[in-house]
Formats: sequence, structure tokens, C-alpha cells
Amino acid sequence: MMGESLAHAWRQELLLLAKAIGQGLGLAVLYETFRVPRRLLRFGRAAEALGDLIFCLVASLVMFGFFLRVSHGRPRIYLLVGMAFGAAFWFCVPGRVLMDVTYRLRRCLLWIWLAMGRIAAGSVKKFHIFVKK
Repeated sequence: MMGESLAHAWRQELLLLAKAIGQGLGLAVLYETFRVPRRLLRFGRAAEALGDLIFCLVASLVMFGFFLRVSHGRPRIYLLVGMAFGAAFWFCVPGRVLMDVTYRLRRCLLWIWLAMGRIAAGSVKKFHIFVKK
């Protein structure tokens, strides 16, 4: 009887750890929604700081709600470690791939923009010659 309750308690704690890992993964994905546009569009420092501030406020509210819901407001170290592990996993594997893709996309968009500029400049030059005659 005691062994069953202990096994149940361990299952509950492991389930909480899995939820914490998922929470950390979710927060990392949320951060990507701020990081990808910043990398593509190159905002100024003030806009980057504002985005980071908004993310920190949202992340702290999410973490507070998570701890309030799953552990009645008591922060448990292993839940913080689980969140950190989930976020680290995202930034080491899919996040790295996403950043590589956004870097290549940015280079491609820049190349297209410059090519369009060269085409437009050539058209204006030809039009100028046509009007001059």
C-alpha cells in the first residue's frame, strides 16, 4: 500500500518535470517570435530593448502562473531546471536551424532588393536617355 502511494507521488513529480520542460520549450519558442523579426529587420537598440522587456514581463507572468498552478506557488528547483532544460534544448537544436534559415532568408531578400534597385536604376537611366532625345 505504501509502495503504491510512493510510486504515485513519483509519477506526479515526473509529470510536473515534463510539464516544466514543455513550459521552458514554449517560452523559448515565444522568444523566437521576438528574435526572428529582429534578425530579419534589424530594429534599433531601443526597439530591441522594448521587445526584450515585453518578453521578460510575459515570461515572468507565465512562470508565475505555472508555479501557482502546479505547485501552489512554491518554486521547486527541479521545475526551474526542467524549464531551463526545455529552453536549452530549443536553442541548441531547432532554434539553431531556425536562425540559420532566417539568416539565409535575410540574405536572399537583401539580394532581391538590391537586384530590384539595380533594375530600377537601369530603367530610370534608359528613360532619362529616351526623354533627352
